[in-house]
Amino acid sequence: MRVSVAWVGLGAALAGCALVNDPGAHQDPVELDEICGALAELQCESYERCCPALDGPLTEDERDACELSARASCRDDPLQGALYEDPRAGYDALTAAQTIAEGYGFLDDACDTGIADWYRRRDGLFRFLTGTVAGGGECTPRSDPGNPGSDPDVAALFSCADFDQSCAPDRTGTQWSCVARGGEDDPCLLFLDCVDGLFCDRSSQTCQPRLGLDYSCSSDEQCESLSCAAGRCVPRTARSVFCGSG
Repeated sequence: MRVSVAWVGLGAALAGCALVNDPGAHQDPVELDEICGALAELQCESYERCCPALDGPLTEDERDACELSARASCRDDPLQGALYEDPRAGYDALTAAQTIAEGYGFLDDACDTGIADWYRRRDGLFRFLTGTVAGGGECTPRSDPGNPGSDPDVAALFSCADFDQSCAPDRTGTQWSCVARGGEDDPCLLFLDCVDGLFCDRSSQTCQPRLGLDYSCSSDEQCESLSCAAGRCVPRTARSVFCGSG
């Protein structure tokens, strides 16, 4: 089986929605029960159209397997399915249609590898989670997102309506509020806690500058190129973005 989709760990299948690639044009809303399918189809389409390692189109069985796997990953991943369904995250069906159309726009633009940046920006793919908490408002999670032994309340972390803010604890750790996203060395739990250009270092749980080429890495997020392969930051290429290898 050749299916090894790379650029996002999200699900995807348009589920009959009539989307066009102009984000400003009219689009049918992608309802909540359709979003994992819509993301799965985008993911598998990007692999089939843009991965240079493929020696031809996917077979029907391979495409079905790709979409089935991506849809299940979306549905079962607490960073996706359960997150989208939580009302605090503010899922918006029309914005979802617009962002998915933008994703197809990257594919139509000669498989633009800028899709890697778009996927990781709070105002990119994830902006269909519009948030429901105003700036400075309380967003205290129902469980500790940083405790590996607890069920992470990821929706609280996506609840800030101002995309330049993130949900962060006060010094006591008992109350969380929507505050400005972190700069270098500020505490973090997710990528969206840090300003653009920084990543959330999991070992120190602080925002750190992304790494240059040839630096040691364990994830794409750590690299300026957003491409980590064989433990090193490598140049961004269509292969590294759409196939999953540098």
